[in-house]
Amino acid sequence: MLLNSSFPANMRRFLLSVLFAIILCFLSTTPAFAASLLDLIYPPLNLKESVRKPPKVAPAPEIISHDSFSNTLETPLNCDGATSLSRHWDPKQEQTGTDADGNPIYEFVAQDARDLNGEMDIKNLSNNGFRNFHTWSARSPISCSSGSVDKNFHDLSVAGQGSANRITPGLQILYLRSLLLIDAASSLNQTDKQDLITQDAQLVWSCGGSCVELSQKPKSCRPVTVAEILYGLRNEPLYYPSATSSPTTFPSDIISKLAAYFNGNCNSDYGCFQKRFPGIPFSPLSLADYLLIFYQLNPIPRGNVDNKVTVTRYGGYDTAAQKKILPSPTVFHRNLPNAAALFSNQAPDVVSLVNPGSQPSLPGTDLCNNTTVNPPATDRPPPASILLFVLGLFKHLAPGESYDHSETNEIKSSYDPKIVNNSAKAENTFINLIPAEEINKNNLVGRPFASKTDTNKDFPLSDPFNRGNDLYTTFGQFLRPAAW
Repeated sequence: MLLNSSFPANMRRFLLSVLFAIILCFLSTTPAFAASLLDLIYPPLNLKESVRKPPKVAPAPEIISHDSFSNTLETPLNCDGATSLSRHWDPKQEQTGTDADGNPIYEFVAQDARDLNGEMDIKNLSNNGFRNFHTWSARSPISCSSGSVDKNFHDLSVAGQGSANRITPGLQILYLRSLLLIDAASSLNQTDKQDLITQDAQLVWSCGGSCVELSQKPKSCRPVTVAEILYGLRNEPLYYPSATSSPTTFPSDIISKLAAYFNGNCNSDYGCFQKRFPGIPFSPLSLADYLLIFYQLNPIPRGNVDNKVTVTRYGGYDTAAQKKILPSPTVFHRNLPNAAALFSNQAPDVVSLVNPGSQPSLPGTDLCNNTTVNPPATDRPPPASILLFVLGLFKHLAPGESYDHSETNEIKSSYDPKIVNNSAKAENTFINLIPAEEINKNNLVGRPFASKTDTNKDFPLSDPFNRGNDLYTTFGQFLRPAAW
């Protein structure tokens, strides 16, 4: 759809090169013969109970954490709703005696109608959009020898580089890497907690001061994370404040905080390396290793993203006024696995490389309401079920009286608002690479923007990128033999 004659020749050549790189990424992600390698590098992720903290040792090369996130949701996009709690009371009978023949006598007795209870399941995702966008764009294997870097870049297996490293122009990728390093370091700040998607992910191991690739899982080695690359390159002019600026050294205030972090000042704003990785002394890699890693960094971050779910339950009921009282809003962290790539600041810059500047978003980008119901996806948020309740006495029931009562618990689901724009731009990228006939035949534009699982379809718990995931899957089918 994009490469028509109205585009200048140089633009067509650029877009063709981008398209070729995208095709390579699709061909390398999910063919059946690579399933075992994919499970080793990027296994299904079932998150544990999660908090905002720097990740520890990476569980797998493409999995940076089981239990952490960095964002604080200071100015969220909220989906609001309520769920009804209802109960019916039948007349209550009790044995009050026996007749002359010894048979029990039952009579209706008074009873109290009190307490409504329910449950809300938030433990599943409803589409594989986060996982697939990460797989396509953000895969980031780091080689520790210069001879392996080129091989790794051209590797078409699932162990190869993601599309962001393949399609982003040189100056743009250097700027986006600068942004990644700054965000990763800033995410360590425990005093001024910033609302950041990027986590300080482990990249490789340092074994006796030598770089060792993450997949080797050696013993007696320490993790090397994204923030350490910034610190190791602190004297190098590799910081690009914008995509058009000349490089300079990284900001001195961040370097000073990282110096305290790596040198054992555990009362510093960033905490300290020794508490994060206890029992592992810090000694730097060589400048050559830091440079080698920097020029391989995928500019799109990997990791998890917090989705706050606020549930207001009620600890009492005013019988005279007939209203629930004692509201208790409680926040639960529905950490979204592998969502950082799609939520990131960098994602729109990369996917927009194949989108005309004037291209409008597809219609219906309503995260809260344009939804469908899907089966559970591969990755899972923390396994939480939330108790719902309105407690208290609703009514004294007379003997023989039945009664129905309903109340609500209010529910608010909070997201980083970038997800709508980022999803829309990624949708445009994938739909631009699908034949118009296929788009119309399968009504791809009309697919719901988001999705829910069957167990939370009545709650405001939408999972973004349902339509984008359908577009990704459709595009991928055109690039593989039917036998796959």
